[in-house]
Formats: sequence, structure tokens, C-alpha cells
Amino acid sequence: MPSFPSNAVSGQKPLLVLIDLQNDFLNTPGLEPHRESVVVGAAQLIEAARGRNIPVAHVWTTIDPKTDERMPHWKEQGILSCVEGTPGHAVPSPLIPKANEPVFHKTQFSAFSVPAFENFLKDRQLNSLVLAGLHLQTCIRQTALDAYQKGWRVCLARDAVGSHDPLHGALTADYLEDRSIPAFHHEELFALLEGKETVPVPETQVGEIDRIISIVRKAAPVWQKESRRVRGDILEKIAHLLDKNSDSLAHLIVGEVGKPIFYARGEVKRSSALLRTVAERVGREDEQRVEREGLVRYVPRGIIAMITPWNNPLAIPVGKIAPALVYGNGVIWKPSPVAPKIALALFSLMREAGIPQELVQLVYGGTRTVRRLIASGSDAVAFTGSLQAGWSVLAQSAARLLPIQAELGGNNAAIVCPDFDLDRASETIVEGAFGFSGQRCTANRRVIVLGEIYEAFLDRLEAATHNLPCGDPRDEKTRVGPMISPSAARRIAAWVERAQQAQCRVVSSRATSSSGGNDSFYPPTLVCCDRSDSAIVQEETFGPLLVVQKARDFDEALRLLNQPRQGLVAALFSGDKTMQQRFFAEARAGILKLNRSTVDAGVDLPFVGWKYSGYGAAEHGEANRDFFTQRQAIYGM
Repeated sequence: MPSFPSNAVSGQKPLLVLIDLQNDFLNTPGLEPHRESVVVGAAQLIEAARGRNIPVAHVWTTIDPKTDERMPHWKEQGILSCVEGTPGHAVPSPLIPKANEPVFHKTQFSAFSVPAFENFLKDRQLNSLVLAGLHLQTCIRQTALDAYQKGWRVCLARDAVGSHDPLHGALTADYLEDRSIPAFHHEELFALLEGKETVPVPETQVGEIDRIISIVRKAAPVWQKESRRVRGDILEKIAHLLDKNSDSLAHLIVGEVGKPIFYARGEVKRSSALLRTVAERVGREDEQRVEREGLVRYVPRGIIAMITPWNNPLAIPVGKIAPALVYGNGVIWKPSPVAPKIALALFSLMREAGIPQELVQLVYGGTRTVRRLIASGSDAVAFTGSLQAGWSVLAQSAARLLPIQAELGGNNAAIVCPDFDLDRASETIVEGAFGFSGQRCTANRRVIVLGEIYEAFLDRLEAATHNLPCGDPRDEKTRVGPMISPSAARRIAAWVERAQQAQCRVVSSRATSSSGGNDSFYPPTLVCCDRSDSAIVQEETFGPLLVVQKARDFDEALRLLNQPRQGLVAALFSGDKTMQQRFFAEARAGILKLNRSTVDAGVDLPFVGWKYSGYGAAEHGEANRDFFTQRQAIYGM
């Protein structure tokens, strides 16, 4: 949990401020995250604040056409939104103010443009603000800066802010954090508001990052003089050590992130396979090639900044570090704060295998550390994480024109056709959806079923879901254990509640009793949703939810498959050659699978996300050389 900056909310007399969470703003095209995600986050925030007797204030943009006090750019662009008395001026039902909660009406960006708002703060002797709402780069930013200037402590509710310009929004969040206006997730936020003592996440400071970069910069040229064969042999040694320590590593993964031991063992095995595959491939590749006009060389990029997530704390780092090293680069790695022990274990094994001590370095922290690392002299950035975090990484990398490899998750779907074995398809999809509680970027998030088999297949999905072993992640039989945190489980519960309010059919597993009272556990759940524009269809929920969609025919199935903005993995369950050919021709995803779940991927084919699932170079296989080296043309040879 982050430490508290001097200007952040201190937990004494805070006010939750909800800004512009009105239908006209929530319906803005391109809103990131989806409107329902923002509403769910804000609703959770309001409920938690009310339960803690933290006062809540609502700030709305209110336009009266008679007086027309719109901002100049609205007038110039012909924008007429949030007109008093219209549906667009109202807020969604979960965000309706209570009778004792004031509503302040503004026509400008900042809440402080309304004198009554500042008077309310002074009259109630409130000393800090928690801001949520829209849009991050305009009204949230201006209110935050005005509060900062006037001496109030202020922070943002990360789970309840959004922007129709997400790149600008990410830059704004970074800008504010650097001015001691941090953003916290709900769980962190309320611990701080209640004055609970928190354990700060270790944060590598700017000067230390500069020193580390200097160390790696000096070590890299020495490493580059080693032959690729020598580098590949060291990767083989690391793979051997992973195999030798596989049991202890698997249990370490279970202990830190709650991954069931079955999947943890698979992750260790995949990690050693990645190392061996990279070593074998690089032995087949030429370091240069002769062209008619000269030579083309593949030159190491230099220092690779790596930012990795918690859900595959061993395999994802290995998949990046192995090719970075074998192609002659140095590495500075920022692992997830959730899994520091696994990072240290891998770090130790690399040293034991013969990786030079100075060549690979660890740094620690959150978003601020990431920004420092990117800004301080790295030569390329390899990132895996959420789209929300990705916007910031993309912005920081673009500021230095750095090459980037970004894997940003997936809203993956499988189409099931009538000619396929429905029992086999249902069991395969359910395991792909709910294994490790759906906390995999390749998890099967949606299943699209042709109408003629919809009810029959839904029955099989329900049966397969109920039969999935849930419980203690240390049990070899368990496939579904706890989620990463109680807040993650509450987030999924909020998604399901919204789906039920929208009249979606919800079927939950009977596995709740297997949770053992663990408040991080959420049972595998099916959500039948016929509204293709619903957020639960369009967003990556990253939990044990499988959305079931009905398609009239194969044309509609393909349309539903491609509709979300992400495009990581898509699957088809059919033996029909015509349908297969259409699927391969029309599915808009980087990874296509036939008669298997979307989950998982090989170790020597490119791992590539289309659309919002990825940016820059792909990972693995032939894509490794494209990212971890840069081409150089030489004339006169």
C-alpha cells in the first residue's frame, strides 16, 4: 500500500466529491473506462463513505438555456449538454444523492467556481477532498488544482474516475501525482481515510534509479561481447534451475498470489520451456544478413525497462527477460508489489546460473517508479498490465520516443456451433473461463452460442460450472481459489449486481461453501446478456464471470465476437470447414484458436494483441528479435 504524501487525505475530516457523473457525460463516446465501470466504482465509493459517516457532496454541470452560461468553447462548438430537467442532466440511479447530501450546480470546470461549495467546506471544517467523476483531464484536474492552491488536502478515487481522452487522462493523473495529489484504489483509500496504519510499498527513488541505469549501462557492452551461444547456454542453466526448484517455486506462487497449485506448477513448467525455446531459436537466427546493397545487422537495444503484473509472476517476466538477455541487452525489472518473493527467487536463480550481477537489476514501487524508470534513460519498454495502467506507460514512452511492447489484456470470446460436441465445448470453455478465478489475460470471458443450441448449451455450461473444483489453492484438485484481494471480489460482485439490475439472467456456482470464509473468494458465475452494448459484454472484468451471448446465425456471431474494442484471443468450436475459413478470415484478434478455449498460449508463436489488447511489438517466437534488437543497415561492405 502506498505511503501518504504530505498533501494527501489524512483521514481527519474528508469529503467525498462526485463530479459530473451525469448521463450526458457518461454517454460521451470513447469514455475510458466504460460508463458502467465508472458508475460501479462510484456506487461502491458512495456506499463505503456513507457506511463510514464520511460526508458526500455532488457537483453537477447545470445549464439553463435561458441564461446560457455555457463555457465559451461549448458555445463555439454548439455543445448543449446537461440541460436542467433533461435525462442527460440526471445521474444513474445508484448515484442519486440522499436528502442530506448537498448538490452544487456549476457551469465551469471547477467545483470551486461555485462559492457555496467552498463555503460548505469551511462551514463543516473539512480539511481534505476525495475526488471522483468525469472528466479526469478537465473538471477533476481543475478542482484538484484549485483545492491544492487553497490548501486543502486532496486525492483521487482511482476506481471511480474516467475520461473521454484516456491518453490525456493518464498524463493528468501522473501530473497530479507528482504534485502530491495521488490516486488510490478503494481498499487503499478507505484504510487511509480511517487513519489505519498502512505498510508503504518500497519505492525506488530517482537517484537510485539513475545509479542503477548507470550500472547496467556499463555491464551491457561486456555482455554483448559474449556469443549468442554462451548467452543461450546460460538460459538453459536457468531453465534447469527452475526445474530443480519447481516445487518450491510453485508453492511460492500459491502463497503470494493465491494461484491454485495445479496452475502454479504449469506456470513454472511454462517458464522453463520459454527459456529453452528462446535459447534454441536464437541459435538458428543469423546476427546479420547480406543484401544486394550491403548488410543488415541486428543490434541490441541497450537497457530494457520491464514492468510485469502479479497474475503470472514467474512466466511473464521470464518471457521478457530471456529474449532481452539472449539478444544482448541489460534489464531493469519492476515486478508487481504483490509478488516480491517470486521476483527475488527468480533473480537469485539467474545469478546462480551465471547472469552477471550488474546486468539485471530490480526496482520496486508503483506508478511513480514506472515513470521514473521510463524517464531516466532506458532504451525500450516491455509492459504487461491493465489498459488503464497502459495509457500512462504509453504516454511516458512516447515522450522519449521509446520502442514499446505492451500487452493490455483481452475480452476473449469463443463461438460455439451446432455441429460440435457440446459437452466437450462446455467443459473446455468453463475451465478456460474460471480457472484461477478468471485472472488470466487469455481467459474465456464470453461465449457466443448459435440460437438453435442456446438452451441446450446453457444447461451444459451450468453443469460444468457447478462441477468445477473450488476451494483451497494448495489442494491439487482445486481449479478456482480466492481472487487476489477482497476488493477484487467486491468488484466482481458489483458487476453481477449491475447485471441483475439490467434483468440479465445470472447463474452462480454452488461453490460459495468452498470459500472457507475467505472474503477474497467469488464463485464462478454465468451472466446471460442479450444487450451487446452492455458494459459486462464490452469490458474485461478479469474475474470468474463468463458472459453468455445468443447469436441468430454465424454472421451475427462474428459481429458479436469482434464488437469489443479488445482483440487478444478468439476461438471457434466447429468442424465445419466453411465456418472455420470465415472465422480465420474475419475474426479480429491476434491469436485464433480452433476447438479449444481461448486460455493459454504456446511458447514459440507470437503472442500478439490487436486493437486495444496490445501496442507495439508482439511477444515470443519470431517477434522477440523484432523488439529486443534494432536493425542497422551498413553500406560499403
